[in-house]
Amino acid sequence: MCSVPALPAPGAAVSLRVRAVDVCPAVPVVRLWGPLGEPRAEHGPLSAHVQAAGHGAGLGAGELGLGAELCAGELGLVQLAGLWHRCRVLSRRGRGCRVFLLDEGHTVTVSASYLARGGPQLLVAPPEALGCVVADLLPAGSDAHGAGGDAPSSEWTEEAMELLRHLHGKELRGAVRDTLMPQLLLVLELPPLVDQMRQLGLAARVSPCAFGRVLRRCLMLDDSGGSGPAQSDGRDSPPARSRQSYVEMRPGSSCGGQLEVGCTVDVVVTCAESPGYFWCQLKKCSEFVALMADIQEYCESSSRPHTWPQSVCLAQYSEDKRWYRALIISDVTAAEEVEVMYVDYGNRELVPLTSLRPINERFLELKAQAFRCSLYNLIQPNGRDPFVWDEAAVLAFQEFVDTSSEQFELQCTIFALASRNNRELFNIVDLMTPFQSACQFLTDRGLAKRLPPQSPLAASVRLHSFYYSMHEIKIGSEEDVFITHVDDPQTFYFQLERCAGALMQLSENIARLSATASGSGTCQKPGELCLARYADSQWYRGVLTETTPTREVFFVDFGNTETVEEDHLLPIPGCSGYTCKLKGFSVGSKCVVWTTLKWCEALILEVSEKGTRVLNLCSGREETVDPENVWNVIPSWAGRSPEGATHVTEDMLSLPEEFLLQEEQSGCNSAKSEDPHVLQPF
Repeated sequence: MCSVPALPAPGAAVSLRVRAVDVCPAVPVVRLWGPLGEPRAEHGPLSAHVQAAGHGAGLGAGELGLGAELCAGELGLVQLAGLWHRCRVLSRRGRGCRVFLLDEGHTVTVSASYLARGGPQLLVAPPEALGCVVADLLPAGSDAHGAGGDAPSSEWTEEAMELLRHLHGKELRGAVRDTLMPQLLLVLELPPLVDQMRQLGLAARVSPCAFGRVLRRCLMLDDSGGSGPAQSDGRDSPPARSRQSYVEMRPGSSCGGQLEVGCTVDVVVTCAESPGYFWCQLKKCSEFVALMADIQEYCESSSRPHTWPQSVCLAQYSEDKRWYRALIISDVTAAEEVEVMYVDYGNRELVPLTSLRPINERFLELKAQAFRCSLYNLIQPNGRDPFVWDEAAVLAFQEFVDTSSEQFELQCTIFALASRNNRELFNIVDLMTPFQSACQFLTDRGLAKRLPPQSPLAASVRLHSFYYSMHEIKIGSEEDVFITHVDDPQTFYFQLERCAGALMQLSENIARLSATASGSGTCQKPGELCLARYADSQWYRGVLTETTPTREVFFVDFGNTETVEEDHLLPIPGCSGYTCKLKGFSVGSKCVVWTTLKWCEALILEVSEKGTRVLNLCSGREETVDPENVWNVIPSWAGRSPEGATHVTEDMLSLPEEFLLQEEQSGCNSAKSEDPHVLQPF
């Protein structure tokens, strides 16, 4: 144990007045910030000296520099709403500085113009707010007994974080277990809090030794060095739940939640950069209209803030001078401007800092209304790069959007959800008028070429859903079909007889995977893609629709929804816990690996976060190898130059294509649908 002068010794009883709560999902330990006991006598005069220094009195010339260029780690003064505070600079982004308020215990972001260099006599006194780690408090489901003391894999739930944030402003009584150096953090025992969270199922039961191992691990990974919380307590930034749905820019809307793969919705194209990159917004969302009116009224009565706006903010658009929800996506320029994205429209522009306002929490309840779209993999440019469109194609696409928006109702059919380089999500869609689609318009003009069904995706593209298809069924045509499921006389599902070969191949691939896949992973959340075992003991593709009280699975190739036992579910590699790094490879397929200083043929047995487990056909032994050392053939630089060598790299983040890119084989015919010829498996 360690004791520090002016700090309570281990074993001492203390009371903490909580001013900030530092908790985030991925960090298992919880930190609280605030003063211990009654206010110290020296902090009254100190506050007066800080104010005097901030206003240019009480210090000699040259000791105070307004707009000081303080570097990360330096101590200084910061002005907030006319009052000066002692602070430590945590980081800088251009003219923006993230600072930790030493005597308040939370973090704010300000312009460098509000910083000053205080004299050493102002900074030598210890901070009023101390940092405390809550002893023996870890997320529910944590395994802190693992070898090496690794941090637990479980994360804090929203319920747990919400309960912890309510500690702000409360006084907690406990005992000091230890003092962490050089972070100057107290390990504080708070048995009533820990016991309450355990009884609610929000925290794990761990021993002090196990908690100590996790704490040491976290301190080694902590970049802040204990100088301040990883995030503010919520007074200067939106609550995590609201902020997440707003910042992540995930496709979706509160207007009915229509964005399911396979659906067709009425849209307005709000930003069109190219056929491969455009943004749409659902039409007729009354909540959004009301929100915009509230935002205008709010901004008319608000003034420019002293503190630097958070990345989630309101910004004034340069063309119509109206205020919109925005996200800061750049550093500050020399002209005191930042680039923002208007999350309800998708467009971007440079905005002066004077045209930014902090956002009110109530404006975050509605999800971002714009969802990113692309015609990718339905058509592709005439050039070699599937992501680069020439000027003629861009202008023609803009013409289609403008003309269609003026004369017709635009509709958007969602074919799949994907991401490129595992970053921003986008919807693979086609835009349609009653007479023509965007894909048809561009191909008819010779500016794009159609792709055959199930065309391979680029290595950088990862699917996040099954791939929807209308199977090229034409109005008025006749098809031989197999009825697979009947909901009622007006709604039933079928498979096309001409797709029987594809379905047979898919069944063989699934059987191979289910025979070799590890059963360690589980499907936890509705919407997860999975393999499910049906009553006939065969495995089929599915989507988990319910998890409580029982697990319900929608079989996407047949149309029925069934209750499935937990041990009859398998996550498709890449859909749970870890990311599959083998695009174009599947469990059971052959590959070559670099191991024991030579190339060996191998059979892929499992892909996990620990690496790729293979059966080495040269030695007959199983081993786990780094994905960087897994190839489909020996690469040319290794002494041979075969055609089509594919290296498995981090850029190839994708689910196995034979399980996702293979179109769903069930179609739904519904007399209730406004467009009954469109197959809607979901």
